[in-house]
Amino acid sequence: PYTGKKLSGYGMWGENVHLHGEFVLGNGKTVADSLKDVGNGRNLLLRTNNGTQNWSLGAPPYSDYLVSEGDLYNGYKGVHFKRLKITENAQWEIFKYVLRPEYIEKGKTYHISFDIRQGLADSTPIKLNFAICTSGSADFLTDLIVDAVKIKKLGEWQHCDIEFTPHTTGKKDGQQVIYFSVSNDAKNSWTSVQIVNLKLEQGIEATEWSQAPEDIEQTMTEFKVTTEGLKSEVTQVKNGVAENTTAITQNAESISLTQTNMENIEKGVEIQLNKLPR
Repeated sequence: PYTGKKLSGYGMWGENVHLHGEFVLGNGKTVADSLKDVGNGRNLLLRTNNGTQNWSLGAPPYSDYLVSEGDLYNGYKGVHFKRLKITENAQWEIFKYVLRPEYIEKGKTYHISFDIRQGLADSTPIKLNFAICTSGSADFLTDLIVDAVKIKKLGEWQHCDIEFTPHTTGKKDGQQVIYFSVSNDAKNSWTSVQIVNLKLEQGIEATEWSQAPEDIEQTMTEFKVTTEGLKSEVTQVKNGVAENTTAITQNAESISLTQTNMENIEKGVEIQLNKLPR
């Protein structure tokens, strides 16, 4: 009921009002769909921060490039892309990371985040385009986001976060890759690019880097195997010490018996000598 208060502006006003219907947000999604987009921070990528694992480089001629383990950054090591010589032959340069396609669903909101550093000695800050596509770059699950990454200052780490919505669901029988291509205006100018803390997650907000649950489980399994191995080695050492102790005891007893025998022989010889005529 109206309480007699003066209203100002435009819109609906009331007390104890219940609204029913489908509400659409500014991004075109309903409130219900947006709530479904709230993720749990799970990293959908396996073996990130493991050097060159799952990374590759598309940049002919391949002999001009090198993919190696990156520098230590906040306790983690990513990947290091190096250009061994500056030529004008490169038609395209792509940094690729393999992902599991079944985790990419059409219409959902995702974030991909990472830290990147371009070499201080480079002449031009690069820009990277982003997409998720098949390994042969033929079919795209997302739109190509041009200049999604812009290096601001050479030689310094910077954090990047890209939001995207796939227009196609990934197929389990296919292989998809995260695709970073160097913009045309920066080709043939860079010599060093490092990427670390790569994370792909479903949700409307990006979170700090974390291992995939599968990686944590694998780490625990490896730790358990290592622990069991150490326990086995300790047991073997203990058994060895026990065996050596037994052998030493047996040797001591043998030495004592030998000494007793020698003493007896010595007494026998002395008796025989006393029997000899003087």
